[in-house]
Amino acid sequence: GYLGRFSDPDRSLYKAFGLERAGMGKVMGPGVWWKGFKTTVLGGHRPGWPQGDVFQLAGTFLLRDSEIVAAHRPENSADAVDFEEFVACPAPRAEEPATPKAAGSA
Repeated sequence: GYLGRFSDPDRSLYKAFGLERAGMGKVMGPGVWWKGFKTTVLGGHRPGWPQGDVFQLAGTFLLRDSEIVAAHRPENSADAVDFEEFVACPAPRAEEPATPKAAGSA
């Protein structure tokens, strides 16, 4: 199916989806540094230069018939969702959307 992405310069969609603008601890805290260390030093990936508003946390949502059926709202800037697990997640028709585990979380 179609996986859409949106640009939202005035952050109205971020606000509507309950995505917060993070403080310094959620962008530069110990968990973020540790994930960066594992990715760059241990994983061999080179970091790029930040772009856009580094304090705006991203989110991942699965919509069905204009309803959120699964949601991932990150705890910090290093909290990434495993997309394959996310789209494979059973999508309940309940008040609270299913929340897949973040990539690398136990």
